[in-house]
Amino acid sequence: MVAQSAKKATDNAKRYTTCQPGQCLKYTRTWLEIGSYYGDATTAWKNAAKKHTDRNPPAGAPVFWTGGNKGYGHAALSLGNGKIRTTDAPSSGKVTTQDLSWPANAWGLKYAGWTED
Repeated sequence: MVAQSAKKATDNAKRYTTCQPGQCLKYTRTWLEIGSYYGDATTAWKNAAKKHTDRNPPAGAPVFWTGGNKGYGHAALSLGNGKIRTTDAPSSGKVTTQDLSWPANAWGLKYAGWTED
């Protein structure tokens, strides 16, 4: 089942305050109510069909960064207006709302963009 609306996906994400560390893609997909296809955020981004590289993801869109010490990248859910719901922020095991720039500023990851799929 896929979240029926952006509001449903963002409401799902806002219910979480803790997470299993290092599982950003799993949580983003859980909030969107879609199954897992890839093992990490970078691979999911590379295989996305409808990519957008602007920094204005709409609410409910999955957002991606690449890089990291193992190259797995990061995924989060856009809340719109430059905000994301993200795992492991500001510390491991936490789920919080952050600025879209947080993963790049905190972890040095490269912003890739957002997808419709």
